[in-house]
Amino acid sequence: MHLLSHVRFNISSHSNPHGHYPLAMPALATRNTNSTATTDDSIYTHGLAGVNQIENYFFVNAVLIFFFGLAALVLLVRISHNIRGYLRHINSIGAGNGRQTYWTQNQTVWWPWVKRHIVYAPLWDKHHNAEIKIQIKKSPAISLGTLPSRYHAILLAIYVFSNIAYCLLLDYSQQNKSALLAGLRGRSGALAIINLIPTILFALRNNPLISLLHVSYDTFNLFHRWAGRMVVLEAFLHVLAWAIVSVDALGWHGMINLLEKSVSYQWGTVGMVLTMIITLLAWSPVRHAAYETFLNIHRLLALFTLIGVYVHLDASKLPQLPYIQLVAFFWITEWIFRATRLIISNFSRDKMTQCTVEALPGEACRVTFSLARPWKFRPGAHVHAYIPAIGLWSSHPFSVAWTEDHVVHETKTPQSSSGTSHDKATDVVEITDSQLESAVPIVTTRITHTSVTLIMKAKSGMTRKLYNAAAAAETRTITGFGMIEGPYGGQDSLDSYGTVVLFAAGVGITHQLGYARHLLQGFEAGTVATRRIVLAWTVPDMECLAWIRPCLEQLLAMESRQDVFKLMVFISKRSPTETAAVSLSGSIIIDSGRCKVQKIVDYEFANRIGAMAVTVCGPGVFADDVREVVRGKVELGCIDLVEESFTY
Repeated sequence: MHLLSHVRFNISSHSNPHGHYPLAMPALATRNTNSTATTDDSIYTHGLAGVNQIENYFFVNAVLIFFFGLAALVLLVRISHNIRGYLRHINSIGAGNGRQTYWTQNQTVWWPWVKRHIVYAPLWDKHHNAEIKIQIKKSPAISLGTLPSRYHAILLAIYVFSNIAYCLLLDYSQQNKSALLAGLRGRSGALAIINLIPTILFALRNNPLISLLHVSYDTFNLFHRWAGRMVVLEAFLHVLAWAIVSVDALGWHGMINLLEKSVSYQWGTVGMVLTMIITLLAWSPVRHAAYETFLNIHRLLALFTLIGVYVHLDASKLPQLPYIQLVAFFWITEWIFRATRLIISNFSRDKMTQCTVEALPGEACRVTFSLARPWKFRPGAHVHAYIPAIGLWSSHPFSVAWTEDHVVHETKTPQSSSGTSHDKATDVVEITDSQLESAVPIVTTRITHTSVTLIMKAKSGMTRKLYNAAAAAETRTITGFGMIEGPYGGQDSLDSYGTVVLFAAGVGITHQLGYARHLLQGFEAGTVATRRIVLAWTVPDMECLAWIRPCLEQLLAMESRQDVFKLMVFISKRSPTETAAVSLSGSIIIDSGRCKVQKIVDYEFANRIGAMAVTVCGPGVFADDVREVVRGKVELGCIDLVEESFTY
């Protein structure tokens, strides 16, 4: 089952006798139809008979150009956004509120229109992160996943339909069906292999494009799924075209005989079958039914798929072998990087990371990792947590709620001497013991390690086991060995915005606490433009406040919080008539009912200082409500939306 076999030329000594070419090089390729006079269709079951190499390389390059072009476009937009943010930042810090008036307004007409109707727009109605569910009679609702945004849908449509078109753009003028199918076999095989590169690259946690383009892992994961679907479709067409020609020319017995004799055909078929199994298991209802099990099986199947494709290409000495080698390089390098990162953060010469798990009201856990080394935190970041006693080697993403550096103070005093002398040559003065007593000691501070706090809501799998174990303990607290990997994310800076509104629901508060602390510290130090910070948090009941009580106490103890910070807590399961809104110390408001997103955004937008940023982290329905409200404001003034989601 040759994808693109050896190419032979009649072009002097510059021809490549082995038919191997660098990545996506169309030069010197030619069509090999052998002899159109022959009626033996068995020639189309292998090799390049019927395959147009020039067109195959052209369309492979077209796929690469799409991804490189898209990356270049996103990079240009990101650079432009960063430059504008930098200018706004340096112009606004240390200045009065009136200095930021210029930044409250949009400077163009077209970009706010693009944000409202394309970038921030959902594909349909206002549904984006809210899961689409179906329910048959009284059975549990089945999740079918989420809808992409309009912007993502446009890009995915271009990608999918262009790949389908590339497969179908064949030479239909030829009369021989077997030759036509051989052309489809070569085209679909070449495209399947090239699409494996983004499929694997976009699935990696340490994908370098995330930090380069400031695009979230969640977005890359969406494109990973669709690139994988194209690989499966094209691999299926590749094998199907070969099978039809083989059966027509040799019969079923002849096709089976080919499979039995060819290692390349066998492993190619294995790779195709495994991709079909991966597709079935990755279907949203199956994937979310047992996500941890799915993830381990998914990785294992992907590994054997790559091995199968590699053997298929290598056994036939096909020129696409460098593609799969590049894929293997990405995957192996990322695993080495992850392992190194885990070791550096969680192991030192005399310490290993320890985690303390506290069972909290509302079936949640506060998990604090005391790392073996100092650790650099950035607002909005998340980590992958490992607790081997509960989840073996499994890891799960959690936003970082709080970090604390543990320091030791070291005092150094000048060394004493029996007398005083002055060496003129070196200009060194030695002091006496009496002078030493009056000398001021030098105090230095050294960070020994960092504590990282996460909040885990018990759902299923590891989080449920963890909560049950902590709740069963006499003190409702357990300790043991654990590790974290990260930080990941946190690419969006809010330092240049004069007004920041942070929406959170449930454990989504963990994502917003880091931003609130960072901006308050920056306000005290005069390093951020922010002059208004509103944190609106929705929880089912008052008991959930215990989740972040230690963090909240430190936050409210900051001197600047009364000047710029306002905390609003909405108790969703308490009736509005049960108690009226309660205001504590002027900057903390506890209210009943659901979060009043429209009212909060309207008020803060009308009274904004400088540019305004709105961020949201919470359930899909809540995030969609915030998105809809912000979309209604983008053409009226400078307001940006930052959304954090884990739609795995």
